[in-house]
Amino acid sequence: MAGVAEVRERPSTQTSTGQPSTCSAALSALELRLAIELGSTVMRVSDLLALRPGSIVRLDHAADAPVDLTVEGRPIGRGEVIVIDDMLALRVTDVVGAARTPDPEGSES
Repeated sequence: MAGVAEVRERPSTQTSTGQPSTCSAALSALELRLAIELGSTVMRVSDLLALRPGSIVRLDHAADAPVDLTVEGRPIGRGEVIVIDDMLALRVTDVVGAARTPDPEGSES
């Protein structure tokens, strides 16, 4: 059985003069911590204690596989890791959009 979604109009984020509302401006100024998870692994405590400078820890993520971009632990997109001026960066390839809505079984469509 298909679910029924209620559609509501989003409140305007601009004043009648076309300027952003105070609420919108305040939200736009917030800073949030973004994180990119390159991979993970499971290690025995003895191996963890044996780590030294130069030790190599293998991760469970292929080097060319997309990585997840999260905000406060919640996924917001995916991308590929690149290097710009000797610094790691993320080229965003997918953004979790507002158009995705949960289906009746609880997964996103």
